[in-house]
Amino acid sequence: MLTDIALKSFGQSHVGAVRKINEDSLLEYPEQNIWVVADGMGGHEAGDVASQMLIDTINTYINEHAYHGITINVLKQAILTANEKIIAYSHSQLAGKTAGSTIVLLWIDGYTAHWLWAGDSRGYRFYHQDLKQVTRDHSHVNELVDQGVLSAEEAEKHPMGNVITRAIGVVEDIDVDHISHPIVEGEMLLLCSDGLTGELSDASIAEQLQQQNVINAGSSLMHAALGKGAKDNVTLILVSVSKQNQIESFKDDDLTVPLFS
Repeated sequence: MLTDIALKSFGQSHVGAVRKINEDSLLEYPEQNIWVVADGMGGHEAGDVASQMLIDTINTYINEHAYHGITINVLKQAILTANEKIIAYSHSQLAGKTAGSTIVLLWIDGYTAHWLWAGDSRGYRFYHQDLKQVTRDHSHVNELVDQGVLSAEEAEKHPMGNVITRAIGVVEDIDVDHISHPIVEGEMLLLCSDGLTGELSDASIAEQLQQQNVINAGSSLMHAALGKGAKDNVTLILVSVSKQNQIESFKDDDLTVPLFS
């Protein structure tokens, strides 16, 4: 049983080495133990706006419900409200052009981690050198795997691997998946856009997470993705779980991480 746990997080977003616009957005709300990564799609004035609208709407909901208490239903409603807002924005400002965003959200309530997601932004658990994907991509290739058309190995290299089947802001009726699990002392929880997983295999991600310091581990992930060429925007949030008396000690200047411009 966990007692007096401490959570430490590190988040960073980078435009990458190829694209000129960063369509990713992130939210760190440690006061409520909530973290979000959103990956926009649709280009300038579409994807970047959609992901930020999603983040802003969730942030507003958290602020409004912080006193009475956050629940899974509150977080789902925040995402559904953002879905409506993005669709309305597309109709009024983009002449019907589709703007959308994937999402992965982590909320730690007591000793339980809750994940909400839509699209192919992912959530992972890293514990005792073992990396496991918690979320399941809403993608065309995953549907083919489910149908037995592709193996998991074939899906990893499939040319349509970036075709997603679910996103916020695309259709009015959107399903947001949810899964929960107990947290474990010593584990790290990773939220990321597909800009990270598109460059790094699970084995490469696990290798970068060997470091106990959450800032060093998160920075190593970003460096590794950029070193691979970072063809897409790269966004990640890393959350570590430790005992209160074992929480890492950080100086203020430790929190300043170069953006690899």
